[in-house]
Amino acid sequence: MKTTNKYNLPSVFERFDNANAHTRGGADFSVTGLIDSPRVQRLRALHHDERVEDISQRVYSILGTAVHAILEGGAEQEQIVEERFHANIETEHGTVSVSGQVDLQTPTHDGYIISDYKTTGAYAIQAHPEGKIEHIRQLNCYAALARLNSVEVASLEVLAIVRDWSASAAERNPDYPVAPIVRIPIEMWDEDKAYEYIKERAVAHQDKDLPECTPVDMWARPEVFAVHELAKNGKIRKRASKLFDNQTDAESMSLGLIGSIVEERPRKFVRCEGDYCGVSQWCKQYKQIKEKE
Repeated sequence: MKTTNKYNLPSVFERFDNANAHTRGGADFSVTGLIDSPRVQRLRALHHDERVEDISQRVYSILGTAVHAILEGGAEQEQIVEERFHANIETEHGTVSVSGQVDLQTPTHDGYIISDYKTTGAYAIQAHPEGKIEHIRQLNCYAALARLNSVEVASLEVLAIVRDWSASAAERNPDYPVAPIVRIPIEMWDEDKAYEYIKERAVAHQDKDLPECTPVDMWARPEVFAVHELAKNGKIRKRASKLFDNQTDAESMSLGLIGSIVEERPRKFVRCEGDYCGVSQWCKQYKQIKEKE
């Protein structure tokens, strides 16, 4: 993949990014790659030499890596930082090796607390107060690998650093993060469920056919129905008064309002539309979705 620097940024950004590039640690799969869409991973490999990305687009990745590097130096003596676990997983297609690097392990009487640092926006925490689905999967894969390496796991958590936190917003909104660093407990699966999930993901990535991305893979937002009221000037307000996930409830509200309208907002595939996967231009599945629209 070619990296550009169209804003003429200092070389320190690219050098830091290169020095801290993601690695599988010699394994067939990393946990972060395993939980991702097999289609995305396959297309990235297939079009590696054609892909172009500007260094400015990696700003959040660079910030996240920098946070890890800083906090690594603040660990207590009994804590374990940045340990990579390896395990061989037996699947119907053969044995594969999987690795995952745990940010922080803190000992307790019941085992280790596995913590993962995330730099994120406030909205993501408001929308997913119990943790994003990909974070739940990632942490439980780490727990499975730790157990396979004879490590007792007590609990899982995300340590979320909110890059756009606002004190005034926290005062106004009870759902807003209470502080710029939030500790989010993550549901821990039982051992069998976590191991079977890793095995299922390995099989999906080994499959010869190119599987389609799921709505979760595409960060799909379901269609909504927006009720817009009249403004004082007699024109319809651009900002919706309320959003509904079904047309009946939206129209019921609209009937009680003079001059309001119901606007249907179609489903969005955020990851594809923003090319956050980096391969949407070569994806036939996304092309078919656009053609239907």
